[in-house]
Amino acid sequence: MKNLNKIIWTILCCLLLMACSKEGDQGPIGPQGEQGIPGVDGEQGEAGTANVIYSDWIASGFESPIVGANASFSIENIEELTDEIKSTGVIMVYGRYTDTYTHIEPLPKSIFGLRMQYYDFQVNDVNQNIAIWISSIDGSDIGIPIYDDYRYIIIPGGVPSSEKSAIDYSKMDYKEVLVHFNISESSD
Repeated sequence: MKNLNKIIWTILCCLLLMACSKEGDQGPIGPQGEQGIPGVDGEQGEAGTANVIYSDWIASGFESPIVGANASFSIENIEELTDEIKSTGVIMVYGRYTDTYTHIEPLPKSIFGLRMQYYDFQVNDVNQNIAIWISSIDGSDIGIPIYDDYRYIIIPGGVPSSEKSAIDYSKMDYKEVLVHFNISESSD
């Protein structure tokens, strides 16, 4: 008896669902509603960083192999590297190398494993140069540098922003910086 009741309830539910199906033609479109009141203009946003400066990839200036525990080379005569940018802007340098895949990494960078190397850069206070340097982490000869070429991105300072809206570009990876500033991925 219980099974018969279940079967009857199941059949009734199916008939109810089938009876609720949509039939008939769609009715005519109703009249257009009234135009709303225009909204209020928003506040002026903070000044952006529209004048981002970036280089193409620059071939490494390091000898290979490097005999010694320290070495450096300079990217010279960067006209846009003004005193104002040095004091208020953001300067980022990336190294690139290719093995099976192309790797792009921000400096400073420590490399461990077969190569015990530390890479960093320094903006020269006196002239318009960026010095890229490499050191051996364990004090041995550096050997073959890992990066084939380098690229810099300079973000001029703008209007100081509140702590909540300030963007820490050092937390962005290379691709995020390119997208954020609409920078093309140049290739040599």
